[in-house]
Amino acid sequence: MKIAHGVTPSGRQLVQETDELAAAVVVAVMSPKARESLSSIAAIARDCADMHVRRSGFPFNCHPKSNIFDFTNDLPRVMRRVNCLPFHSPQFWSTLMTTLRLKTRFTRTSAINALAVSALFSSAAFADVITQSTIEEAALAAALQPVGLKITSVHIRNGADLQIGTYSNFSVMPITIPDGVVMSSGSVADLTPLAEAQVPGYDPASPPSRVVNMMDSGATSEFTNYGLETGAITNFVSVEDVVVLEVNFVLSADSNVKFDYLFGSVEYPFWTDQFTDAFVVFLDEKISSQQICFDTNGAAIQVGQSFANLVSTADGNTAFSNPHGMIRKLTTTTAVLAAGPHTLWFEVGDVNDMVLDSAVFLANLRAEGGNEGTGHVGNCDADLNADDEVGAADLALLLGVWGEHSDMDLTDDDEITAADLSVLLTSWGLCP
Repeated sequence: MKIAHGVTPSGRQLVQETDELAAAVVVAVMSPKARESLSSIAAIARDCADMHVRRSGFPFNCHPKSNIFDFTNDLPRVMRRVNCLPFHSPQFWSTLMTTLRLKTRFTRTSAINALAVSALFSSAAFADVITQSTIEEAALAAALQPVGLKITSVHIRNGADLQIGTYSNFSVMPITIPDGVVMSSGSVADLTPLAEAQVPGYDPASPPSRVVNMMDSGATSEFTNYGLETGAITNFVSVEDVVVLEVNFVLSADSNVKFDYLFGSVEYPFWTDQFTDAFVVFLDEKISSQQICFDTNGAAIQVGQSFANLVSTADGNTAFSNPHGMIRKLTTTTAVLAAGPHTLWFEVGDVNDMVLDSAVFLANLRAEGGNEGTGHVGNCDADLNADDEVGAADLALLLGVWGEHSDMDLTDDDEITAADLSVLLTSWGLCP
C-alpha cells in the first residue's frame, strides 16, 4: 500500500505517526478543555482524510515544493483539497494558532501519512444510515426503545409496506440520533446520501428517482382536517402518501412522555412553499387540537417552514444532505399524562402532491419529566447540533461559518470569531 509519495510505512509506524500528529496538535495548550478540543480538531481532520481516501484513493498530496508541513498554512490546503469545508479559512487557522501559541511543525511525510491513513486503524469516519423496511409490529415496538412506559401494541394504520421500518447507524456527525423507527412519504428502502447531489450542476428541484416515489397510500382524515382547520401546514390543500404508526402504551404513574426525532425532506430547498411535506403526531384523539408537534409559531414540522434556526444541510447519513435539508434533532414533550393507557399516532405525508420524499427518524420513546412543547431541550448555547453535548461536531459547525454572519454566533456580535471559539471551548462536554 503506497502512501504519500511512495512511502510505505508499517502499521506500527502509521500508529506512531498518528500519535505524533495528535500530540503535536495539543502542544502548549493552556487548559484541559482546549487540549481536548484540539484533539477533536485532529479527529475531524482524520475524518476528512478518510473521506478523501474513500473517494479518491491514495496518494494524499500536499504541495510538492516543501518538505515541511505547517498547520497554519498547509492543513487548510489539505482540507480544501478534499473539500472539507470547516477547514477552508486561513483566517481561522491563523487566529487559532496565534491564540494557542501553537507553532509546531513536522515533516510532510509524517503529517500526511497520519492524516491519510489513521482512519484505517479506527472506526469509519463516514457511514450511511442503514434502513430495513418492515411491517413486523414487534420489531417496530422494540426499535422505539421504550423507557419508563410499557408499549402494549403498535399498528400500521395507513401506508404501503415500504413506507415504514427500522434504522441504525445514523452516526456521522454533526447530525446523529440513536437507532429507531423510520417513516417516509416514499420508500425507506434506500435513504442513503445521493451521489448525484455532489455532481456539479445538480438541480435540487429534480432529485433522482429513488427519492421520488408515488406510494398510492392516500390521505387520512385527521391529517387532512389538521391541515385545513389550523393553517399550520404552509399552503395546505391536500395530503397524499400518508404513513401512520399507532403506538399504544401504559404509564404506571402520572408522567410526561417524550420522543426524539429528525425530519428531512428533498422538497428542501426548492419546493418549501408549494409542497411542504409534514410530520404530525396526535395524542389520545385524532383531532386537530391533539396534534402535539409544532414550533413556537404553531407551525407543524416542515423542513424550511418551521424551526428555521435548526434546518441544516450538513447531514452525512441520508439523502437529506446538502443541498437538501433536515431539521436537527427535536424532542417533543407531552403535558403530564395520567397513569393508565394512552395512544400516539405518528404520521408523515406528501403535501399537495405525491412525489419528492420526506422521512422522520424516530427514537427514544420514554416517560420523563419536562416542560410541555417541542424543541431542542439542551440548555447550552454552544450545543449547535442539538445532541446535548458540546463536542467535535459543534466545533466543525462553528468552523464551517468562521468569519461569517451566522445564527451560530455565540457572542451576539454578528460574526463568528475567536470569541465564539472561546465560548465553545469553555462549554466543552455534556450540557448541564
